[in-house]
Order: sequence, then C-alpha cells, then structure tokens
Amino acid sequence: MSAIQQFGMIHSQLVNYIIQHNTSMIIPHSIFQTVLRIPSCISFNNKRVLFKRMLIHHIQQQMQQSGRGMNSIHLSVSRKRILQDTFSALGGKSVSEMYNRLSIEFKNEKGVDAGGLSREFFISLSNSIFDQNYALFVPCQNRTTFQPDPRSLIMDQNNVQIFSFVGRIIAKAICDEMLMDVHFTKSFFKHILGIPLQFQDMEGVDHQMYNSLLWVMQATSEQLEQAETTFEINMDYFGQMRSIELVPNGKNIPVTIANRAAYVQLMTESRMSNDIKQQIQAFKRGFYQLIPLRLISIFDVNELELLISGLPDIDVEDMKKNTMYEGTYTEESNVIKWFWKAAESFSQEERARLVQFITGSSKVPVGGFIHDRLKICHISGGDRRLPSAHTCFKQLDLPNYSTYEILREKLLFAINEGGEEFNIV
Repeated sequence: MSAIQQFGMIHSQLVNYIIQHNTSMIIPHSIFQTVLRIPSCISFNNKRVLFKRMLIHHIQQQMQQSGRGMNSIHLSVSRKRILQDTFSALGGKSVSEMYNRLSIEFKNEKGVDAGGLSREFFISLSNSIFDQNYALFVPCQNRTTFQPDPRSLIMDQNNVQIFSFVGRIIAKAICDEMLMDVHFTKSFFKHILGIPLQFQDMEGVDHQMYNSLLWVMQATSEQLEQAETTFEINMDYFGQMRSIELVPNGKNIPVTIANRAAYVQLMTESRMSNDIKQQIQAFKRGFYQLIPLRLISIFDVNELELLISGLPDIDVEDMKKNTMYEGTYTEESNVIKWFWKAAESFSQEERARLVQFITGSSKVPVGGFIHDRLKICHISGGDRRLPSAHTCFKQLDLPNYSTYEILREKLLFAINEGGEEFNIV
C-alpha cells in the first residue's frame, strides 16, 4: 500500500471533508485519483458528486469534438414493445446524440414528459430487458440477481447488438440520473468495473459448483486422488452433456494440491466469463461508449448497483420480523439484539450494503421481507472472525461476539469490504 493510500485510510474523514467542500479543485489532481481507488476511504455520496462532475466534463469534451449542441430526442414507444421500439429509435444514434435528453411519449397515451414519463420509461425498460421471453438474462439461484443467458446468442446471433444496446441504455440512464431496476450478479458488476473474479463470486451464480470448488480448495491430497477430478468441465448444452477441456489435454491432467488453485480459477473463468464472453464484451462496449471505464471504476461492486438502481428504503423492523434463527441463537440472544441495534443505527447506504451482503442484491422484495425471509446462523470463531454470508440462502453467519461495539465494527467492515472472502481457507 502506498503512502497516499495509507493516508487516505487513516484520515478518511478529512479526505471526505476536503472532497465535499472542494470538488471542483481536486478532480484534476492525481493524488485524489489514487485515493479514490480505496473502497472504504471515500463515501458513496462523495463518489457520486465527483463522478457527476467528471462525467459532465467528459460529455462536454465529447460534444465539442462532435461539433454538436445539446438537444432533445423525442421517443415514442409502445408499452408492450418498449425494448423493440427503443432499440429501433436509438440503436443507430451516435455517441454524441445519445447524450441528448430524452422526451418520452407512450403511444396512445396523453401526457407531457416533465421527468415523470422518463422515470417510468427507464423502469419499464428494465422489466423488459429481464423478461424471460427475450432470453437475454437469466435469474440466478437467489432469484434476485441476473447475468447473461449463455444460450442467448445460440438462439439469435442478433442478440449481440441487443447486449451492446442494453449496456448503452443503462449508461444513458446513469448519465440522465434516472434509476433502473437492474440487479446483476456480483461477477457481472465486476466485469463492468474491470475487477478480477474470485471463485467466491460463484456462490451467487451456482451454489452447487461453488461448494464443489470450495471442497477442492479444502480437500487433502488423498481425497483429491480418490475424486479423480481432471481439468475438464461437463456442460449442459440444450439437454446434451458436453465435456470441455480447461487446458490442452485437460482430461488427462489430475487436480492435485499443487495445481488446484489454477483449476479453481479456470473453472471460475469458464462459468462466469468464457460461457458468456461475447455477451459481456458487447455489453461493456455499449456501456463504455457513454461512460468510460476510467470514470465508472471509482465505484465498487455494491456502489455500482446502488448508482444504477438507487438507495432502497429498508425497513429494519420488517427485516427483524421476517428473520429466522438457527443454531444456538434466538431473538433473546445478546448478539442478535446487538445486531438489530447496529442495523437501526446504520445509515441508508449502510443498510443497503447490509442487504447486499446477505442477499447478493440491494433489491427489497415487493411487499417486504415476508416474501423472502432472511436467516441468521451461529458460527464459531468469536471476536476473531468476521460475519460471512450465503446469498443463495439469504443467510448471515454471525459469530457470538462479546460486545456490541465489536459486533458493529466487524459487521461494518464485512459489508463494506466483502467480509465473506476472509473466511475461506
């Protein structure tokens, strides 16, 4: 860690104060660009302010280079064909044209777009993007997050253009400060931000494969030898199983203690990158046309979801009423009482991060958590261990901390830094 990063970590309150009161001054300074790369150093609100200023500056440069002025685009769409109509109208627009404000009209409906119709348009478009009839994205096992359907290009090669357009339209919503009901997997958000994947990200995509990879990382030499695992993967291809070698001659290379880390990384890349490589590249190509990676990368994975979909209004009392306890914990356990006390004390952003940590998404179920109950389980480790989570099961594993202060400190660290990654052997 550099001296600048150490300063940012130790004096985060001072850094945030400077940013909050001198945003126009610090943007050009590389020292603050370095500090921005420290996830827990800059608050989300300050990052949003900085991002907005940098994005406006970028758009102004793009418009000057194009020789165009800012105008508005009248967009008339049918609610039943909102994705098709939007793609037909905007798919061929240049980058500079896409920066223009949209004026939305829903066909056969009266109304003037003073902002409300645009907000409704982006939310309705979100629902259409994830409509299973289009086979663009598939829900993961936690039922709240999505990633590209590996079969989408097999069914229609033209979907490459649609993925690029989806990336563009989500970036457009960010530029226009409009929210979309978009909740991707952690791994897909990492792709957008250019962050390397870890096998722990698999838990939110394929829990069975995650457990298999976790077993490989923890198995003894004898267990690996008995399992006879090799460097190949079996894929379900429209009902037919196909074997794909992860490396040349992979079917003849056994997984051992010495090479298991490489095997796990290759399996991770195969499942979360290679299977949907074209879709990822197309999406990023469209997204980066409006918002370059150097601008969006100031956010972490959780912040990017909040930037796109907004900070949810989380009712802690509703969470509490719809949480089950396992192991030695009950509602009367001190650590459980401290947990809810900490949740009540959290800011809106911290509550959103808590829900993200437990469920894999900031999305609050329609009608409240009664439709998607949470679970808190006891784990050993005491004050030495961080909380961890299993997003597929909406489960929080919570050590029996000795004081409220320790619980709150550990919980905040976990939800801000991704504490589930610290408990893997």
